[in-house]
Amino acid sequence: MELPEQIKLSAIEKNILIVEISNEMCSFSMYNPIEDGSFFYHEIEKNFDDDAFSSFENFYYENEFLTTSFRKIFIINNSPDFTFVPTNVFDEREKNNFFKFNFLKTDSKVLIQNLRKPELTILHGMPKKVVDFFNRIYANHQFIHHFSPLLSYFSERTKLGNANRLIINLQNKGLDIMYFAPSGDFIFANHFKYNQLSDAIYYIFFIWKQFNLNQLKDYIYIVGNSYQKPDLIKQVQKYVHNVFPVNITPSEHFFGVDTQRIPFEISSLTLCEL
Repeated sequence: MELPEQIKLSAIEKNILIVEISNEMCSFSMYNPIEDGSFFYHEIEKNFDDDAFSSFENFYYENEFLTTSFRKIFIINNSPDFTFVPTNVFDEREKNNFFKFNFLKTDSKVLIQNLRKPELTILHGMPKKVVDFFNRIYANHQFIHHFSPLLSYFSERTKLGNANRLIINLQNKGLDIMYFAPSGDFIFANHFKYNQLSDAIYYIFFIWKQFNLNQLKDYIYIVGNSYQKPDLIKQVQKYVHNVFPVNITPSEHFFGVDTQRIPFEISSLTLCEL
């Protein structure tokens, strides 16, 4: 593929590369953190007979610029197979037992990611062939779960005010729900698949009811790049007074880029230090 003008091939090793992999799609992003307007995002078209990873693998071999030694590389695992463990009780030797407690049948490789804000360990599963591929082609890469930049971003932004907060990250086929207490402490997060918007609304209010939240005092923040996001906001506003869309404020990296079409976990990652 032909890269846009803001990506300078002669200095591409100064860029940060972000690759996101899920069952449905894959994408790559790159930007130079010290150069204005350098952010670039591209979804890789999935071939009809291939899974999303195979499409990326083919794309990698067809585009030499991806073989560069980038400044930093993040591989985002957008997978529903994950669990949280408080860091103060986590023992790496028990990672498979922790994971299998939630996912009895899995042939995935269990990956470990430690977060500082909030202080958690995320265990997430990624197919072994995918892990082996990235370990083979890159040396300075980091596997992260797609929840980690979301949690890091909002844990810094939910400490003011005396209200409960639900954070909704709406994807085209999936829904992330996070709950932060009035203290700002992270309490809960999970991923739900949905086929119709009514299913997504059901999951949101199921969690809302589980934590006995207040329709007049508490808050729902909605992020994500789904085309159904405006409809979701309208529907949720019928029942909850404080419902707000959240968009990343365009920084110098995103100059001239429509940040609303970029998955929130990617745009928030550029603003968080994991």
